[in-house]
Amino acid sequence: LAPEDLRALAEGYARLQQSTGAVAPVHVLDCRLELTSELLSGVMDDLPTLLSGGDDLLSPAELASLRDLVSAVAEVCRNADELGIPAHLTHGDLDGNSVVTPRGPVFYDWGAACITHPFFDLFEFRDSVRTAGGESAAEAAVDQYLATWTSHGSMADLRRTVALLEPIRSLPWILSAARAIRHLPPATARLRTTPYSPVAQSAQ
Repeated sequence: LAPEDLRALAEGYARLQQSTGAVAPVHVLDCRLELTSELLSGVMDDLPTLLSGGDDLLSPAELASLRDLVSAVAEVCRNADELGIPAHLTHGDLDGNSVVTPRGPVFYDWGAACITHPFFDLFEFRDSVRTAGGESAAEAAVDQYLATWTSHGSMADLRRTVALLEPIRSLPWILSAARAIRHLPPATARLRTTPYSPVAQSAQ
């Protein structure tokens, strides 16, 4: 990526998030930080169903550890919410699902979208830039993205929020996967135990 393309992607995506109007939670998962511990508790309660037929994917000790994480996740979310950055529509799969055009960047394939803290999208975007352009390009992308949010805090505050969220970077999509599995009709329930199990793999 040329530096100007990288800047266009990072700044353009942040501006897109900031300009997106309210999205009805009936259309995408509402995973705002203040709701995540409740949603995660629901996933923990539903694990026997979500992993039906594949109970050996996680050991009893791993399952117990996951349940113990709910309070820790709630604390992380409270701390990350201190700057008051509003929840926005997040893409959920920014690894390559974008293109720079003469009229600006275009972001497509919104099938994994949800409503949550906008910085959750930063991690996969950063990782994809690192793969394509190296560590310096990735760090530049992070800085360019965060610079558009400085009305909410200093760059140091924003980086602290990113660092707080990184350990739970997969959380919105664990919750999304759980919701999708819950809505599988009985005839396709075998999909829960295919080699790719989004809930089990994300949990591990």
